[in-house]
Parts: sequence; C-alpha cells; structure tokens
Amino acid sequence: RLYVDSDRFKEINLLLRKRKEIIALESRVCRKDGSIIWISENIRGSWDSEDKIRWYESMAEDITKRKQMEKELQVSHTFLQVTNLHTELEPLLKDYLTELKDFTSCEAAGIVILGEKGAIQHQMVEGFTRDIFDFKPLLSFESNIDMCTRVIEGAGYESIALVPIRTGKIILGLVAIADPHENM
Repeated sequence: RLYVDSDRFKEINLLLRKRKEIIALESRVCRKDGSIIWISENIRGSWDSEDKIRWYESMAEDITKRKQMEKELQVSHTFLQVTNLHTELEPLLKDYLTELKDFTSCEAAGIVILGEKGAIQHQMVEGFTRDIFDFKPLLSFESNIDMCTRVIEGAGYESIALVPIRTGKIILGLVAIADPHENM
C-alpha cells in the first residue's frame, strides 16, 4: 500500500479522469521501511478508447520537512491567538495544555509556572493524576528522574518529556508531556 489513506488512490483516479493531469497533489505515503512521509506529486494518465487506464506517470517530491514547519508555524500562531484571548493565567494555561496535547498527540500534559523565589505560582495538569504528577520537587535533576520513574511506572507511559520554560539562564517553569506509546 502506497497511500496512508486507503481511499486516496480512488480519489486520484477520479481527479485524473476529470482533469487528465494533477499538479502538486499532497498526500501521506508509506515508505518501504514503514515510515510515513508527505509528498507533493504531479500525475498524469492515459486511457484507451474503452476508458480503461493505460498508464499513470507520476513525479513526487518529499515535502515532509515543509509540512512539519507549516504545522509548527500554525501551532505558534495558535499559541499567540490563545495568549491574546485571555487576561487571566488559569484559563490561559488550560488552553495551552489543550493545544500542547493536540500538537504532540500525547495523552498527558502539565505545566508549572514559578514565582520570583522559585515557589510554584501556578500549575495545571491534563491526563496525569495528581499523585503521579507532583510539581513540588520538579526542578532538580534527581527529582526529575524520580518524577519520570513515577510517571512511567505508575501510569504506564513509555514516552515522557520535561521541558524547562526559560528566559536566558532563568527557569520560569516547566512543561511535561507523556504518552503510553513509545517514541512520541
């Protein structure tokens, strides 16, 4: 199977019958190694007098990096829109977590914002249980490892990322995401 979407070939066939040529059609396809990439392809076909396909000709270009950059740009734009919608921090953090989970496709996300002296000012969690996701000792190396172990063993997560929120060398907070699937 070439196309990730099982109906994609049918759609292409219908388009070709109408137009005889398709320019810059974007599709997700499976590579031989099983990985999925985005391609942009130009396709043309030829039919015989009985309207049966004689041949297809296609030229494809891998556009996976471009699609990833477009997605990242869209996410940045969405985060800016979310930021402009709120005047209070709690609803802002909630919407940030929703967008973060959507962008990463991870099941769980959490965010902590520190005050001036490193005390937790705000925290929000979606998908984690409170007992597994304890922010209090989070910002030291040893406690991050302990927290990762708690999250992975306690909730069955295979992938976890802890990302500090920084300005220069100052840590303002932390974002955490986790998912039960490997290599998220």
